[in-house]
Amino acid sequence: MPFRVLHYAEPALDVVEVTGFVHWGVIAAGLRALYLRPDWAPGTPVLWDVTGITNVDVPPTDLSDIGATFAEVAAAREGGRTAVLVGPKAEQELWVLFPHLGPPSTRRVVVTQRRAEALAFLGLGAMPEGGVVVGASSVGAGRAAR
Repeated sequence: MPFRVLHYAEPALDVVEVTGFVHWGVIAAGLRALYLRPDWAPGTPVLWDVTGITNVDVPPTDLSDIGATFAEVAAAREGGRTAVLVGPKAEQELWVLFPHLGPPSTRRVVVTQRRAEALAFLGLGAMPEGGVVVGASSVGAGRAAR
């Protein structure tokens, strides 16, 4: 399971969990599943949990696709906060860079290795319970079809 999107109603929170070997196609599909679904509420806090990623392959040739994807979801991304929870070996700079490759956004983003810090940034003391899967993908290893 490269990614799944969970929605928590109270308090409002959407979580994108990404695992395994990922390429830009997986991340782009996660962005679309999160922001382009019919019940997305702009401003909802978002936690990207990428602690389960084993490898990231995003070459410079993906830059135009990255910009295009962020442009596609730009209106839905406005407002709110996103925390990206990374593992100790994650390419933190990559996760910091991604949002800046698309149009400017008022959404505030922080990248951290500490879950408590991520939740505090999102205004939460703990993870809510009862999340419902609202999107998922089994897009597997390797490069996305071009």
